[in-house]
Amino acid sequence: MNETAAEVNIGTRTPEYIKEMMDRRMYISYITSVTKKDIQVGRENGIYKMRVHYEVRGPLFYNLEFIATFDKAVNLTGGPG
Repeated sequence: MNETAAEVNIGTRTPEYIKEMMDRRMYISYITSVTKKDIQVGRENGIYKMRVHYEVRGPLFYNLEFIATFDKAVNLTGGPG
């Protein structure tokens, strides 16, 4: 997320482009628990932001499960140079 946010002129890109960039990075890194639907890009208080929020569930042992949640937002401020 931080690498995407630091890209030059990222704040001028469309939300769909930014989601596609994140999806490619996750694919290359073998991250399968996050999909494009888990990524939101938009303006909040005049600041362009990207937020990734997802939840993973799985078996732990016997009849117990684990639940892991991830929720992070970054400002998309990559400017010229």
